[in-house]
Amino acid sequence: MIKFHEQISKSFFGSNAKITDILIIGSVIGVISGLGPLYEAQPVLFFVPFAWFLYVLTKTYTFVKSPRKNDWAFILGIAYSFRRKLVLDFITKKTVELSLICAIAALVFFGMRSICYHDIAVKETISSFEIMSGEIVCSLVSVWLLIKAKIIRPSKKDPPSRSLFSFSQKNLFSFFSAAMSSKFSRFSIPFLSNEQKIILRRQFLYILRTSPLSTAAFMLIAVVFYVTVIIFTPSSQTLFLCFLGCIPPTIVLLEMTTAMSNSAEKAASCPYYSFKPHNVFFVNILLCILVFAFFPLALLVKTVLLGHLFAALPLLRVGAAFASGFTVCLSFALRWNKSDWDGSSSALFGLACFCCILGISIPYFGILFPLAASLLIFVLK
Repeated sequence: MIKFHEQISKSFFGSNAKITDILIIGSVIGVISGLGPLYEAQPVLFFVPFAWFLYVLTKTYTFVKSPRKNDWAFILGIAYSFRRKLVLDFITKKTVELSLICAIAALVFFGMRSICYHDIAVKETISSFEIMSGEIVCSLVSVWLLIKAKIIRPSKKDPPSRSLFSFSQKNLFSFFSAAMSSKFSRFSIPFLSNEQKIILRRQFLYILRTSPLSTAAFMLIAVVFYVTVIIFTPSSQTLFLCFLGCIPPTIVLLEMTTAMSNSAEKAASCPYYSFKPHNVFFVNILLCILVFAFFPLALLVKTVLLGHLFAALPLLRVGAAFASGFTVCLSFALRWNKSDWDGSSSALFGLACFCCILGISIPYFGILFPLAASLLIFVLK
């Protein structure tokens, strides 16, 4: 049974990294960060845990939530309980590997700084390792807890023998969904038209119907994760804070895309009513902004109000982060008008992300790239 478990784990998630691989990865990251001109490459250290988290999330999320989209899991008939065990083991191993990589990277960074710049940066090295440790705890461990608590559950029911919830839990979940649906059915915003209010309620109800717990959990993790990073990161690291401020809400919007696709598919196939595309697009923009709003505002408070960074470059970078967030919102709003990813929506989303990266990276004039992408989306919608 143990050998079978190991074979299945290797088939789906690949082999575990060897200690030599961990040493090489950590050393390369530490050297790049330590040799960076004027230490500007140090934020590379802070991107490692979040990139690792994205890798683990893409490997595990579909395997747990949508087994019928994973051919081998469907053919073998792997039960939810067994899939969950495989994923928990995988996340635990990857958390240990990442912790070792971060520790090695921080030590090599310390060594390179000491040798090349004659600067014994003990305090800076400890601070870097604290930031990376906080990222690991807030990202990978939170995903482990979500799967352990069965909040991330299959989008379609397994056979009765593989039931996720007991009878009482199902009743409790149904009661919670019904209560929240009743509340949101009366929810409205004054400046919206009647049709837009109906669309807004409908979108909220589809989120409650499809993935209420996972969407709320993803949003909570994103907020806690970014607040933790803001607390431990100096205000001068504007580039890093701007980049990281766009990634967590984008993941939340990707999680909500399943519900929005379901809503768009049902609306397109319903013969009794139809919505004007521009009204749906406007409501989708509003929903995306509600998800995104906290992150650029937290960035503004950290860098400008608390950090007193009133120079042109940090202010323009923060402005580029705001413009990038709006561009991502527009790309998702356009995608949510459709029932599935197609060539145009995928291309526009990729272009939006690329322009956002350029906008934050390029000093002074970078803000023009996300603004141009936003204008293009408005034209093509």
